[in-house]
Amino acid sequence: MTRQAFVHIGTHKTGTTYLQNWLHANREKLHELGLSYPKAGLPPNSSAHKRLSLHVRNTGMPLSESRSWKKLKREIETHSDDVIISAETFSDKIQTAPVAKLISDFFTAQGMETTFVVFLRDLPAYLNSRYVQDVKNLRFDLSFDEYVAQRRDTRTFNYPLVLKPFEEAAKVLVVPYTSGGVPLEEKLLTALGRTSAQVNAINWQALPRQNQSVGPATVALARQIAAQLPADLSPKALRLKRVCFKTLSNIHKLNQKGFVGCDKQTANDIRAYFSAQTTDIAARYFETSWEDTIPSESMFDKYETNNTAPALPPRVEKKIKNSVLNLTVIRHEYKTELKLEALALVSHIRRVAYLAVRYGKLVIKEARNR
Repeated sequence: MTRQAFVHIGTHKTGTTYLQNWLHANREKLHELGLSYPKAGLPPNSSAHKRLSLHVRNTGMPLSESRSWKKLKREIETHSDDVIISAETFSDKIQTAPVAKLISDFFTAQGMETTFVVFLRDLPAYLNSRYVQDVKNLRFDLSFDEYVAQRRDTRTFNYPLVLKPFEEAAKVLVVPYTSGGVPLEEKLLTALGRTSAQVNAINWQALPRQNQSVGPATVALARQIAAQLPADLSPKALRLKRVCFKTLSNIHKLNQKGFVGCDKQTANDIRAYFSAQTTDIAARYFETSWEDTIPSESMFDKYETNNTAPALPPRVEKKIKNSVLNLTVIRHEYKTELKLEALALVSHIRRVAYLAVRYGKLVIKEARNR
């Protein structure tokens, strides 16, 4: 039987980070199912094959000439398992069939058959998650409604257009992304031809879900900061401001109650807008309708509750805003990131020490009063 190469291409916001970390953590146990999650193409401290993706996007030459893909070839030759690689950037950066075909040609040369694997989710929920991600990364100062109006016609949210280059290059396998129910890793492995019995017979290393929720107050603060950023801000400076915002958000525990951008009626209007595209996908990949395969996500039931969350304390809001806006880039970007992390740690230690001193004084005062 021909060996299989499964290329997990995303999409974004469908549990990709969790799946990549889970696959990497369970690399040894995957061999029991005849699967290999290669080390080649993984940057330090990452479980996604970003280096493999980067080379595909940035060159038209055969992948066999790339250092990362050469390492992958050597790794493939050491065993007889099927292979799975994963990077969500495959789906949003590869936009033409010839580029996608570089991947299938590489695996064909290794005697393998390529299948592109993609998770698709309910579009209002996908828009909501992408909005939070973009705002958190200080890319936009738009409201959710403005974001939907501006971004809904882009390639990112046009599922047939996203899939087209991959369909022209090799087989495509669409996996429904749904919250709750069967674990995400089991959905992936059964989609790759393994049975639930085989999957559940293995004692896998469990992992927590990776991305923290971002609440409405945090989204509002990020929008305020994004609105004040200069238009000519360099990518390096923007990246450092994102690091600063993320670090301070974690310190002040801002990422708690999840943001919900619209109510159920607006979510249904979004589904209606995309109905021609989702009907097309369902007709080609599912045996049932889109609605039966990928049910509407329930997050929009929480719209009223989540958007009445308390605002951030003014002192905290001012501190974060000033810290991000006044951050300057020094010569070495990496040192700046380390400095930010160090400052975050120092701030946390000072806070703990301050509370410990206060508690100690209260204990002493109470003892004296006795």
